[in-house]
Amino acid sequence: MTADRNNEAREKFLLGAIVVRAGLTRADCAFLIGGLLELARVAPNSPPATVDIVSPPQNNVARHLATTE
Repeated sequence: MTADRNNEAREKFLLGAIVVRAGLTRADCAFLIGGLLELARVAPNSPPATVDIVSPPQNNVARHLATTE
């Protein structure tokens, strides 16, 4: 593996660990993507999102909160 691939793999591993630590391993992927994109939008000094979503989630955060209450 090249150094770039090693760094990318390590970054993905660390991000996955954050999901596990937050207890979100069974959460819907669209919910997670929607929440992360929303955080990127409102976080100060965050770069614009570079993810292309074919069909954007329809208010997944609100739907998730409604089903967990």
